[in-house]
This record gives sequence, C-alpha cells and structure tokens, in this order.
Amino acid sequence: MSNLFEHAKRELDILCKSLPDPNNRPIVEEFIPEMLALIDKFGNSGQSGASAPLVAKAITKTLNKLMMFLPIRDLTGVEAEWQHTRDTEERIHVFQNKRCNALFKESENGESRYIEAVVFKEEGNGAFTSGYGALYGENKLIGSHLYIKEFPFNPKTFYVDVVKTNIISENDYDWRVKDESQLIPIFEYYDNPLNIRELKK
Repeated sequence: MSNLFEHAKRELDILCKSLPDPNNRPIVEEFIPEMLALIDKFGNSGQSGASAPLVAKAITKTLNKLMMFLPIRDLTGVEAEWQHTRDTEERIHVFQNKRCNALFKESENGESRYIEAVVFKEEGNGAFTSGYGALYGENKLIGSHLYIKEFPFNPKTFYVDVVKTNIISENDYDWRVKDESQLIPIFEYYDNPLNIRELKK
C-alpha cells in the first residue's frame, strides 16, 4: 500500500470515530473502500510533486461532473444526443439532451434552453430556480431557463442575489435582482433568454 493510502485510511478512520452516533454517520462512510482503492491507485501512479496536484484536480473535477450527471466534454447538439420526451398540449415535440438532462429543445430543429442557467439566492434563505424568476431594470424579468447561444455548449450556472419586493402578504410578493451587474456575464453567455421580457403595465 502507498504512503498516500495509509494517510487517507488514517484520516478516514479519525473521521468515522469522531462521529460515534449510529444515526449520524459520515456521508462518505459507505464509499470508503472505493475511495481508498482510487487513492491507492493514485499513490502508486508515480506522480511527482509538480504533477500530483494537477492530476488530483483533474480526477476530482471529472468525478464531480459525472456524479452530478454533467457532461465532461462540451455538448455538440447532434441528433444522437437527444431523446423525445413528451408532447405539449400545443402538440410541440419536446426533446431532452441525453448527456445533460437540464437541456431541452422544442422540435427537432428548435432552440435549446438550459433550465439551470440561473440560480437565485436570497440572503439567509438558501437558493432556488424559478421559471418566473426576478425583476430587474424598469420592468424586465429574468428566469432560470435561458436559451443557449450555440453548440458546442458547456453547461454553466450563474448565481444571482435577489430580494423580496412588491410585498402584499407573506405569500404574495415579487423577487428583484439585488445587483444587476451580476446579469452582465449571463447575457454574454446566454442568448435570447426565455424569460426575459417586458412586463405588461
């Protein structure tokens, strides 16, 4: 076994022993054998002090994307990437991307929209996605579902801070973008956003 394996095993043992409650186990506990096998493989792979951080970063980045059902290479938009999921009431064919389940298009040649393009954050109350979204400017609206510019496409999620506005009651209010400068990179990355429109006065 590599020295790295011994280090990892010792640290993971400490983690497990630090939580003796059988009802409060470490999330990673059931994956320890697989993690140690990968770490031992890495420790015996002959990485130098210069290459080890780069290789470790590449492995963890790849694993993170795969476990989150994200593609590890850009989406190409070719026909083989799509599957027909359903028809809407208006009889529009809806297709979902096989490599990225948050990417959809209506009709075989339709524009593609990424439904996790924007995540809204309210201070102290977590984050959420919303088709309705939040107000910005004089009377405009941005939602989570935005059209992509072109293929190849790399899914990217932007986070936008919001505050409650137009409060009528506890359950009747609007969201407003707190800092509109956060929208600049979104509009650079996504084109023809689905939920950016002029609101009716």
